[in-house]
Amino acid sequence: MDLNNGTYVLQDPAPACSATQGAPCIPGGTLPDHVTVAKGGKLMHNSYDNFQPRVGLAYRINDKTVFRAGYGRFFDNWAAVVGFAANFTQSWPNVAFLAQENLNNPTSNPSNPAPSSFATDPLNLGNGAIAPAPDPFGQGNGFLDPQLKNPYSDQYNFGLQRFWGNSSVLTVNYVGSHNHREQLQLTGNAALTPGPGDPQLRAPFTYIQPQNGYVKSVGKSNYNALQVSSEGRSSRGLSYKLAYTYSKAINFGCDVYGSFCDVQDPYHWEKDKGVAGFDLTHILSAGLVYELPFGRGKKWSSSNTALDHVIGGWQINGVLSLSSGRPYDMQSSTEIQNTNNISGAERTDVIANPYAAGPVPSNSDPSCAKTIAQGLALGVPGRAADKVRTPTTWVNPCAFDNPAQFTFGNMGRNSLRADWSKNLDFSVFRNFAIGESKRLEFRMEAFNVTNTPVFAIPDNDVSDSNFGRVSSTSNTERQLQLAVKFYF
Repeated sequence: MDLNNGTYVLQDPAPACSATQGAPCIPGGTLPDHVTVAKGGKLMHNSYDNFQPRVGLAYRINDKTVFRAGYGRFFDNWAAVVGFAANFTQSWPNVAFLAQENLNNPTSNPSNPAPSSFATDPLNLGNGAIAPAPDPFGQGNGFLDPQLKNPYSDQYNFGLQRFWGNSSVLTVNYVGSHNHREQLQLTGNAALTPGPGDPQLRAPFTYIQPQNGYVKSVGKSNYNALQVSSEGRSSRGLSYKLAYTYSKAINFGCDVYGSFCDVQDPYHWEKDKGVAGFDLTHILSAGLVYELPFGRGKKWSSSNTALDHVIGGWQINGVLSLSSGRPYDMQSSTEIQNTNNISGAERTDVIANPYAAGPVPSNSDPSCAKTIAQGLALGVPGRAADKVRTPTTWVNPCAFDNPAQFTFGNMGRNSLRADWSKNLDFSVFRNFAIGESKRLEFRMEAFNVTNTPVFAIPDNDVSDSNFGRVSSTSNTERQLQLAVKFYF
């Protein structure tokens, strides 16, 4: 389906439908209006710009300091190519997508699940054959733009690495990427503008029904980060690694290929620029392994072999991870703009401070009307930092409302944040030597040892009764396990 010019392109011609020729076939034997056959059987257009340069530099400033930098361009492969190939083979003038009524018919012959009674062609073909619809423009298959091009990413980094202390290395890097021609799944042939009446009459091609998940290579994104880490191993049994990242990932409308895209207007998807759904501004991780200095061969040993055996061989380990909360936004559950945007979203209007301090009434509370009126009069106030959030009062549900009819919501994409992530894993190991080359290790491990909950994204559907409330966690509760490991 080529929505650049409103045509449907066949790879090869198909025969005319007849009493003995079922799908794939052309009803009446003549191609319908706006249907063409590809020249040379070529559906997708080639691109000849997949040039991928690389350059790198390393310079030793002194015996303890090194500077490194690099740049590269990387092209992605055509994602989901197998799935799309299957979609194409099932499309008009084929009839592999059968009507739902046929699937519910318990009397169909298993060898002929689509008898002539389900023929869409007035020829009423015999021999159980079915004819396709008169034209291909009533199907909503997963099509893609024939001008689709491979996405590419320009990636670069530079930084310093410094040896410090007895056995530690400090690394400071700036890392970035700019990504182009990303594949966005947008509604194809939606109405050009919001408004009343039949949205199909406002579509670029009124004879083509809206296309769910029409793929175009128009997306863009970028990532920039300061990454600092230090790691080292001591001869005294202490090993550690500490890493911190301060970053921002920005994209337009879609986060992951093949998933829901938070795009309100498929013709102006660039207005949905925002932080990516996977953006985490701050990420801190720390790991520690410490062999306790007790027992034979350690700093604190005794002359008693039995006592050394009891106090020796112990090791403690810990992993701490902290990060910012995931971004999200609030959604309206109805297609208020009336544009047939079946692949996209409709965000709410923000009419008051989402983090207003004080009690938060339920969405059905009459006091919401007062809050809404104040919000409209005062505009959208700034975020209050003094709000203490709980699962039942994560945001003020009265701060959001459905947009006016035939308008888009004013809420920015991914403009709210869920609970920040925090986790501590801790373990104690005890090693038992068995000769010189074998040992037995007993492990006592605790995951999320503090049993700290990380609250999930709250209900973000404005029409739900629990809108704005958190009903689950995004992590697991404390888990304890014992294990034995044999080294040989």
